[in-house]
Amino acid sequence: MYSRPSDFKTVFALAMLPLFAALASASSKTVDFEETGEGQASKYERPVDAQERAEQDALYKALTKSGVDVFYGYHDAMNSGKDNSQFVTSVMNIFASGMAQYEREGDPVCAPGADESVTCTVKLKGKVVFKGEADPKFDMDIDSAKPSYCEGEKVSLSLKTTRDAYPTIISVDEDKESVLLYPNEQDKPQELKAGDAFVFPKPGFELVAILPEGKTESQELLQVIMTKKEPLFDVSDTKAKMVAGHRLLSMGDFMKTAKILSKMSREKWTMKLLPYRVVKCSPEGVK
Repeated sequence: MYSRPSDFKTVFALAMLPLFAALASASSKTVDFEETGEGQASKYERPVDAQERAEQDALYKALTKSGVDVFYGYHDAMNSGKDNSQFVTSVMNIFASGMAQYEREGDPVCAPGADESVTCTVKLKGKVVFKGEADPKFDMDIDSAKPSYCEGEKVSLSLKTTRDAYPTIISVDEDKESVLLYPNEQDKPQELKAGDAFVFPKPGFELVAILPEGKTESQELLQVIMTKKEPLFDVSDTKAKMVAGHRLLSMGDFMKTAKILSKMSREKWTMKLLPYRVVKCSPEGVK
C-alpha cells in the first residue's frame, strides 16, 4: 500500500463505491425521508444479517431519491458475489452513517423461506444533510484499473481531472484500515492541472498486488479523491508501520477520511471508490 523503489514490493488494494454529499453546517440543506428496504439471509447466516441488509437497502434508496450521488458501479459490485456484496454493503454503511441521520420505524418484519432463508423488511425515517452543492464540471477519469489482480501483479493507474486539483490515493483493507498511497515520503503533494495525466506510481517505483498473510483472496478498496486549492492529506497525517516487511503509511480507521470530507464544501472535492480483488492465480491468470 505504499510506493517504494522497484526493488521493494508493496501491498495494494482498490474498489469503486458510493459517493456522498457532505454533512451539516450553516450553509447546509436538509432532505427528510421515509423508506422501506428488504434483505435476505441464507440458512447459514444470522437473521440479524437480513435485518442489516434491509436497513442498508432502505438507506440506499433514500440517499438516491434525496439526490445524493451514489456511484453507478454500486449495484454491479453488489451483484458480483456474496463476499464482495457483504464488503460493499459494509463500506457503504460506514460512509452513510456519517452523512445521514436516521432511525428505524417499528420493528423489522421477517419471514422464513422454503429454503430455510430469512427475508426481512425494515422501515427507516431520517434526513440527509448537504453541505453546499457539487461542482457539476468537477470530475475525474481513471485508466488502467482492473476488477481483479493476481498476487504479485504490478499495478498502475492513470488519472485525469477536469479541474486543477490535488490527487489523494488511499487504500482500505477488509478491516477498514486506511493506508495513504499518494502523497507519500517520496512523492510530495502536487497540484494536477486540468486535462493533464497523472501516472501512479512514478517510474522507478512499483505497486504490487499482494494478499494478506494466510488469505487466498482479498476484497479491498481504493479511494481516489481530488481536492481544489490544497491537498487533503500529507505524510504528517499518517503513522508509518511495518507489515510483512512492507513500510505502510497508516491513517487508521476508514471513517477519518469521511469525517474530513464532511466538513468541506461539496464543490471543493470529488471522489471515486474503485470493486477489486486480489487472488492467488494459476499460471493462466485470475481464477
